[in-house]
Amino acid sequence: MQAFYAEVEAASGVSRAARDAAVGTPPSLAAKVGTSTLRALSTAFYARVFSADSPPAFRGLFSNVTAAEAAARQSDYLIEALGGPPMFSASRGAAALLGRHAPYAVGEAGAAVWLRFMADAVAEVVVEGKAGGKDAPALAARLMVFFRWTAWYIVLGRGLVNPCRVVGYRAKHDGGA
Repeated sequence: MQAFYAEVEAASGVSRAARDAAVGTPPSLAAKVGTSTLRALSTAFYARVFSADSPPAFRGLFSNVTAAEAAARQSDYLIEALGGPPMFSASRGAAALLGRHAPYAVGEAGAAVWLRFMADAVAEVVVEGKAGGKDAPALAARLMVFFRWTAWYIVLGRGLVNPCRVVGYRAKHDGGA
């Protein structure tokens, strides 16, 4: 796993220690940003995913859910992953980030689109929306550290998943995004 983490660090430009520091210790990043802001962030992100400007291969990764369903799932995950209550686990089971994303051919191009949409959503909701008050720019930076790590963790970790533990079905979207 150390070699895998080194690959993620190199690709994302974020060390594991920096990712851990961004999430932080109590009060958690989820507490500092706020549940309502994380929900608004996911809604803004998926508005971009489902927009006409979204690359068709990327938008197609989400063809089995509505924007509202995807935003609810993502915000529940973010709240939990950033140190808040176990909202995702309570409704959907263990996060299993790699297993849940393994059925999708998410590559570097998909990670780039995901990060661009997420950066735009963070700018809109956290910075322009002044979530966190005067700390909004610092909170936005911490969120983007977490997101950069997460995007590359998914891209590079796809091959590590035991096919028997994939959540969904493997052949979905083999074309890549």
